[in-house]
Amino acid sequence: MKIAVIDLETDPFEYGKMIHPFVAGFYDGHTWSHKWGSDCVDRMVAFLNEQPEPLTVFAHNGGRFDYFYFMKHLHRDLRIVNNRLIQAWIGKHELRDSFAIMPFALESYKKTPIDYAKFKSDVREQHREEIVSYLKDDCTDLYTLCSRFHEEFGSALTIGSASIKQLKKFHTFARGNNVFDEKFRTSFYFGGRNQVFKTGHISGPVRVYDVNSMYPDVMQRYLHPVSTGIIKGNKIDINTAFVSVEGHNFGAFPIRAKDHSLDFTTQYGTYHTTIHEFIASQETGTFKTVKIHKTLGFTRRETFEEFVSHFYNARLTAKRDGDKILQLFYKFVLNSGYGKFAQNPENYCDWYITQLGDYPPEWHECKDSCENLCRLKWVPSFISPDGTDYMIWKRPLRELNYNNIATGASITGAARAVLLRGLACAVKPYYCDTDSIICDRLEGVTLSDTELGAWKLEATGTHAAICGKKLYAVYDGTECIKKAHKGARLSGDEILRIANGETVESFNPVPSFKFSGNFSFTKRSIRKTGVAKVVPF
Repeated sequence: MKIAVIDLETDPFEYGKMIHPFVAGFYDGHTWSHKWGSDCVDRMVAFLNEQPEPLTVFAHNGGRFDYFYFMKHLHRDLRIVNNRLIQAWIGKHELRDSFAIMPFALESYKKTPIDYAKFKSDVREQHREEIVSYLKDDCTDLYTLCSRFHEEFGSALTIGSASIKQLKKFHTFARGNNVFDEKFRTSFYFGGRNQVFKTGHISGPVRVYDVNSMYPDVMQRYLHPVSTGIIKGNKIDINTAFVSVEGHNFGAFPIRAKDHSLDFTTQYGTYHTTIHEFIASQETGTFKTVKIHKTLGFTRRETFEEFVSHFYNARLTAKRDGDKILQLFYKFVLNSGYGKFAQNPENYCDWYITQLGDYPPEWHECKDSCENLCRLKWVPSFISPDGTDYMIWKRPLRELNYNNIATGASITGAARAVLLRGLACAVKPYYCDTDSIICDRLEGVTLSDTELGAWKLEATGTHAAICGKKLYAVYDGTECIKKAHKGARLSGDEILRIANGETVESFNPVPSFKFSGNFSFTKRSIRKTGVAKVVPF
């Protein structure tokens, strides 16, 4: 696999305005080339087609940006995951999105600074040399990262697939089928706990705590089901992995709300939970059992200690050696494997792109006699914006490959159990999210900045603005020292205004490309959310 990278520079982002590339760069470890001008994409495609050997070409975030400018040149199979084009083809060359294997901004490794005002059409020519040099730096840095990743992990398309491949070198697990998957996905599989206990402008002290490598830690320390052989019962024993239990709930267990979020505030009912959370609830006094309706055990439960220890120690070695690239790689490999266990193949499709008027392989028109084939029929998904160039087709996957949803449910449940114990130690909890707590303080907890699975104090503030899930700011005096604003671009001061009751308009100047349409821009009116009834810890 011979690696190359490409990158585009475009007009500066401006809300509501479609942007266009004006220079394209290419680097394959030896050859550097760039094409300047409004036709830079077409010229880069011509340059690629002149290359004698097939290349695997990466662009960082290409699957949600750069490659949309290449669409009319693509052909044959596409791989699209969560609206990200992670694999496509131009002639004999394979295109990939490097963000899928390295889900971090290039600044995490290295990034040459530049003033993007120099990219404006009326001044860019006079800054051409600097812009091209900046583009070359981006390409060479990305090439270094992609080459190192390939040397370390092979030709994986995503960080998740790279991680699970590494995990299989140390551990084995049985795969489930659609029946097994549905049984555990509908009842026992939940995500991370994200809960708001208090909104508004909160006077301090305000402390932010989080767990060092939460998911690697619970993969290493807790037993998880790795078989599909189920042992049914109504009493908890050494093999129990899941419990259906009726009783009084004081913030221990969730139910799935109508909007699919997790609701931890119901006070009585029958809850389907992991043994890890059940044990934590008894330790913290957050659940009073009335009746155990059923238990599900497994013929084999194991930890993933070898996998975690190997890469955690390798990461420490990379840090000691000053190898920033391997530090990043090992961090994401450690944190990405658990998600593959719960991956639902029913959410994925086969994709194909053709010139307008052509059809994908095995395309057919429905007839009464093809009843069994209809589920696998290609259907049009997207036509090029001007209606002249190409069409994208999709169909359900022909073969559904499940991993083990019970393993994934157990791992995420163990993480919620750790968070539950942390919340029980929190004085005046204001907010929690998966592996972190914002509160007045944690009591009875040993803190460590480095120990795997330990709580650490990330930040201490004098006050905070908490507006809702994934929307808060922590201040030390007048300085915003930590914030979250998922789905919007907001400053700390804007979050503070929202916490004080104002509504703030958020504009995202970066266009969003989608396979169900051309492009769009995000504009949101954001206000403080109400606080659901919460049983305090």
